[in-house]
Amino acid sequence: MRCNIIVEEEKNNMTRMIKTGCAAALLGALVACSEGGQPAGAVTTGDGGANDSGASAGVLQLGLTVHLENHAPYDQTYLDRLRAYGTLFKNHGAKLTLEPRQEMWQAVTGANATLFSDLQAQGHSFAVHAALGNAATLSQFVTQLTQLRTELSQKNVTVQHASGQCQALDWVTGSVSSGFLAMTGGTENCLLALSAGNRPAGYENLSCAKPTDCHGVYPKTTAEKMHPWRAKQGSDWLTDHADGQLVILSSSGTLPCLEEEAAHPGQLSTCTFTQGDIDRSKVEIDAALALVDKDKINQLYFVWSFGLELSDAMLEAWFAMLKPYIDQGRVAWKTESEVYDGYVTWEKTHR
Repeated sequence: MRCNIIVEEEKNNMTRMIKTGCAAALLGALVACSEGGQPAGAVTTGDGGANDSGASAGVLQLGLTVHLENHAPYDQTYLDRLRAYGTLFKNHGAKLTLEPRQEMWQAVTGANATLFSDLQAQGHSFAVHAALGNAATLSQFVTQLTQLRTELSQKNVTVQHASGQCQALDWVTGSVSSGFLAMTGGTENCLLALSAGNRPAGYENLSCAKPTDCHGVYPKTTAEKMHPWRAKQGSDWLTDHADGQLVILSSSGTLPCLEEEAAHPGQLSTCTFTQGDIDRSKVEIDAALALVDKDKINQLYFVWSFGLELSDAMLEAWFAMLKPYIDQGRVAWKTESEVYDGYVTWEKTHR
């Protein structure tokens, strides 16, 4: 596989089911299937529906991470809109991975104190969007990132992973030392920690004065993003290590900005969520489905910075595009926390 991602796993020889809703007779005959027609060991979301097959062989796990940022002040209108988005996605059987910045969660107080725990109860999950910039030392990095994890956890939500922490320091070791189990939202900025010999072609002389200078998604290709792996240290984080302690969950592009990102790769620009973005997301989903490996965890998630408000009408159009994939059992909504949990379960029989 490109990107120097080395797969150190054994093929699972067991026959695995990929379709939910098995007939009762078939359920009785197959001890390998758990309730709902899933293979033994599959991770469920607890909703009892079609989405529970998300960790099954041949299913693409779909997600949307939402960076809660760039909207100061985070007033009541913003908080109410976030709650409304949570309900809208829940009503469509969809799940959000919400990644607030510190200044955003500091507004979740008083009458809004239960906002995050209410959203988590709807099936959404939470992570830290660190946006640290460049720390002077690894010790400073760990102190800052630990504080962010502790603060967000105090909002009565489970916090397993972070985004926005990449820099030239060993951010892998620093993330693990800060109590994180996984990372999302990888960008070219993450490549700064690689040793010279491990940098991909074209990035040998990469230099980023600030994170926004190297904001393009990395890894680049759908094939390179789909399967999680474990990183052991920043110097070779593109290489899978069975004993690595940080799981890498690579992202796709920014959902409402897919058209702009295609026209201006690696650049931040003003975005408008249009049918063109929906069409591009469909192309990427189709490409990912063509690459699904029944012996691996297959995941694809887009990013959205809110920030930018998305109209309900365009989101409804996106849900309509996704519905046939969901109904056919080929795609299942997952939070990135669920993808991580599914990957840990998968490792028990594939490492």
